[in-house]
Amino acid sequence: MARYDALDTGTHQAFADEICAGGVPDLVIAATGVLIPEEQAEGDVRLAATMIETNFTGHVTALLAFGSRMRERGSGTIVVLSSVAAVRPRKFKRGVRGDQGGPGRVRPRLRRRAARHGGSACCSSGPGS
Repeated sequence: MARYDALDTGTHQAFADEICAGGVPDLVIAATGVLIPEEQAEGDVRLAATMIETNFTGHVTALLAFGSRMRERGSGTIVVLSSVAAVRPRKFKRGVRGDQGGPGRVRPRLRRRAARHGGSACCSSGPGS
């Protein structure tokens, strides 16, 4: 079984390669995220960095790894699930907006690249999206 660690971005290509070894999946659903209360994240730079690296950097690098394999094959769909907090932050979740909203902001680029190669990318960011 392949193991995914959002914080270990150096392993994301190998993770995608291991998953794709038996064939590139038709569908990848990405739902990575961690919520650290804003007061804690603002008081501890390491916690803030963990939240950002998990919710944005780790999420996007894994998607790029799968996207490249799907482009090589010429088809595939990536669905990015992001928290409603990314578009409707509450007082205690203000810091989440950028890191959880980030993968959704990468969506247009993924969608354009995928369309050129026969694939698709979409995003659901919660109720009403």
